[in-house]
Amino acid sequence: MLENVQGFLTSNHGADVVFTVQALNNLGYVVDLIELDAVYFTPQSRPRVFLFASRIEIADQVMSLKNEHNILDSWWSIFDSNPQLRTPRIRTLKLTVI
Repeated sequence: MLENVQGFLTSNHGADVVFTVQALNNLGYVVDLIELDAVYFTPQSRPRVFLFASRIEIADQVMSLKNEHNILDSWWSIFDSNPQLRTPRIRTLKLTVI
């Protein structure tokens, strides 16, 4: 898991976060991003970006992965539409996944 400031999503016009995800993919990791304000679990507002990565060999055991034959699983649409987790900045990133 990597935690960073919201600016991580926009630094170098988004290129930094794209590079990070692609580098982790190239190293054999499956990656997901969420943006969350710490106000949900601390007494202060502190918007953060969280990057979660798992080795591809164990990802299906520890993560909920999209089915490559049915990428429109209903639970993904609920997760993607949650503005507290999947913000517009994250939804519009141009990421290529392995």
